[in-house]
Amino acid sequence: SYIHFNGRIFNFIDINKAVSDSRGYLIDELTWDGVHLGEEGCKLWAEYLKTHAIGGESASVEALAEESGEKELSMGKYNLEEMAEKLKEEVTFEGDVGKTSPETLVITHGVNEESVSYACGYIGGGATAEEIALFEANSESEAEEIKADLKDYIESRKKSFESYIPKEVPKLNNAVLYSEKELVVLVIASETNDAENLLEDIIE
Repeated sequence: SYIHFNGRIFNFIDINKAVSDSRGYLIDELTWDGVHLGEEGCKLWAEYLKTHAIGGESASVEALAEESGEKELSMGKYNLEEMAEKLKEEVTFEGDVGKTSPETLVITHGVNEESVSYACGYIGGGATAEEIALFEANSESEAEEIKADLKDYIESRKKSFESYIPKEVPKLNNAVLYSEKELVVLVIASETNDAENLLEDIIE
């Protein structure tokens, strides 16, 4: 299920359904201490997320965006696709990152769609915080708003990974949040030392 709030879509997943019995209790065979899932439980959890999470078969963000009348984004003055590809080639990622649609990026990053001209990026799977996200704003002032939204997004991701996969938190602590006029770029990776210099070279 999902709700609309302040121009955004929030998707809710009842993950308990994957590992609970008919009464809603955690199945004994799936846990080793009555609280945490064992290997089989994690497999069921992962399979449920594949088909119910954003981008899954039953709850794609693109379908939700179309249903809710979200505006269609179009390429602006920056070639974000080319910039994203160069960053993907040059930045060091520990895991795989997959191409994500503009509409998905706007929704998942909590950015006001009315401020965005176009977006592009690559996102890692649920086991990694790694990503590249580029946004072109309609104006420089709106770019500042997007930058503020992305700062909130980073903090939210930190809280999620602190209890989920703590080893990803340092990547979020070292995230590169770059802005230049209408352009805002977020890079989260294992090695981001050259990301800002690389962006400056690409823009020039």
